[in-house]
Amino acid sequence: MAIVSHLAPFPPGFKPEWRDMLEKNVALYRRMPEDLTLCVEELVPWFIEKVNWEWAPWAGPKPNEEMAKVCVSFLACVMVVNRSKKDLAHFHTFVFHPSSLKDDSGTWAGWASRSGKIEQSWPSTRQGMEDGEDNYCVTLHEFAHMIDYRDRTFESVPHFDCSAARREYEAFLKSEYQDICDAWEKSSGCNAVRKYATTDPAEFFTCATESFLEISLLLEFLRPQLYDWMKRIYGMDPARWP
Repeated sequence: MAIVSHLAPFPPGFKPEWRDMLEKNVALYRRMPEDLTLCVEELVPWFIEKVNWEWAPWAGPKPNEEMAKVCVSFLACVMVVNRSKKDLAHFHTFVFHPSSLKDDSGTWAGWASRSGKIEQSWPSTRQGMEDGEDNYCVTLHEFAHMIDYRDRTFESVPHFDCSAARREYEAFLKSEYQDICDAWEKSSGCNAVRKYATTDPAEFFTCATESFLEISLLLEFLRPQLYDWMKRIYGMDPARWP
């Protein structure tokens, strides 16, 4: 349990019942250390308020809307808690769908638009937040895209305040991405980063983010340089969490 005692102080605007929702539905919430969890909770009311929440036409049972918003908000805020709200300043709309999204190129669990909008299937969203060890979380994935969009690019390069660090990361990205693609061409694959990363360089950062927060120990063991970069980018070290 992330919060050892429900007597722990609630941040301003954070409702006590939200903690129960998160403990029940979000695996990452239960895994995170309490001090970091409290910092993320502080951001949740801000995030909920800034977002335009929409629901596509629904058939069948609909989830509790407040719970869905709180859980998505928590995961989004995990990604900026040690970075900056500026990463998500351009983001404005989140749309829940009752089933997978479809277009001319296929079927999707979710997608993120450079215009600042994310749309996700609720079944995929729920699966991703409930299972914190399957290396698949559509919410983390799509918000990683949104962070990538901060600098108006789509190249798996998040914002760096230091231009030298950005150049160093870009050089690492080029070699690491090719190495991961080569690994997946072999029969052994690369269990640390899922194969979807190899479909486009723009998917590298998103899939690496999922690995970093869901299978951190495996990522650190198999791709230590990548783990170190993700630790530097997100300002946290999930492999050390209990």
